[in-house]
Amino acid sequence: MNEVSPELLRIMRNGDNSIEYKCKKIISLIRNFQSELNENTELSIKFASYSENIEMSPQFIAWQEPDFIVFKGTISDQPATIIQNANQINFLLCGVPKALPQEPARRAKIGFDLEI
Repeated sequence: MNEVSPELLRIMRNGDNSIEYKCKKIISLIRNFQSELNENTELSIKFASYSENIEMSPQFIAWQEPDFIVFKGTISDQPATIIQNANQINFLLCGVPKALPQEPARRAKIGFDLEI
């Protein structure tokens, strides 16, 4: 597994419960999960808080004060954005067969630069 960054460790030790901390923690967990996938498997996130399960190929995660986490990516090869309240967020990280067998597995470049 990848190591947690010193900044994230500092936040974790201080008991930070901010939306920024929550988003950084989610990104760290996703990056760690993705790093363990084999070359034939891609990342997928399944959301179960809707009338049906939704499976997203994520490309971007950000936060918006005071308590929203935003996931951007594709659902069924269509652009999609999911906005979740940080207090109600539940999702499953899973590996799925790569979309294009002849191409290298896609790796989401999960991260952010600025608050949206």
